[in-house]
Amino acid sequence: RGSVGVRGRELVLAGDEGRMSGGGGVAITLSEAGSDGRRGRTIELGGQDMAYRPDLRTLTLSSKAFVRLPEAGLEAESISAVIGRDGRTVESFSAGKGVTGSKGSYSGKSEAAAYDMATRRITLTGKPVLTDGKGGSARGGKLTFDLADDKILIENEGSGRTTTVVRS
Repeated sequence: RGSVGVRGRELVLAGDEGRMSGGGGVAITLSEAGSDGRRGRTIELGGQDMAYRPDLRTLTLSSKAFVRLPEAGLEAESISAVIGRDGRTVESFSAGKGVTGSKGSYSGKSEAAAYDMATRRITLTGKPVLTDGKGGSARGGKLTFDLADDKILIENEGSGRTTTVVRS
């Protein structure tokens, strides 16, 4: 079995419905147990402010919001996540305003991002720029961190160009 942990400066539980809100810096840790010989995964989400609605299974984080997956991380002004029915996984999330995604030495910046657990992909949209640790960069219409295949894809939308700058 997995576990769930919530810590924050201000946490408020609302009645029997299980609604929760928080402020002053909140972090939520979701740990799912491994199965079939696989190791368990731990996902951490946080932000200055948080609201959770169990009836919709939505977790909303704002002001310096972040998600840390085992393979990658993401920061944004706001993140809205759908929590799995088991309460220990993130089915999907979307992020907006000042998005920065990272995987290893690569970093992507954009206006918006989305994650889908089924495909294990984080997709950055809205003028994404990918940089490597050596000063190289690439621009396109869509930037995808494919966590399952350990690949980073940069795609055009329409007839636009993808620009790549490599520095050695």
